[in-house]
Amino acid sequence: MLDRLVERGLLRREDKKTLDVFRTTVTRAADTRHAEALVGRVRAALVDGVEPDARTATVIGLLSASGTLPSLHRSVPWSGTVHQRAKRLEQASWGAKRSTPRPPTEQARSAPERAVSLSGSV
Repeated sequence: MLDRLVERGLLRREDKKTLDVFRTTVTRAADTRHAEALVGRVRAALVDGVEPDARTATVIGLLSASGTLPSLHRSVPWSGTVHQRAKRLEQASWGAKRSTPRPPTEQARSAPERAVSLSGSV
């Protein structure tokens, strides 16, 4: 994934030496406009209460679930309200949704039963 971001020009790699012995590669933002725009959308959703688009809601959900959302404290002031909004988005169904409802018989079966019947074993 990092390679693709480097190819798109969003990140750049820098080779460094520590203590003139250890070589390391550091990945930095090549253009901060993208990150600033994303943080702005996250802030608008969490602080200002603006309804986020699907991509921003997904990013907020991932940041919240991973515990890294408070690291944005300079841009997104941490509060109880921000925490609650982030948790709501984290727990929301922001994945793909089924376009047609399941038949009642399929809803009643357990997940393992559905898996077995889909595999053709039963």
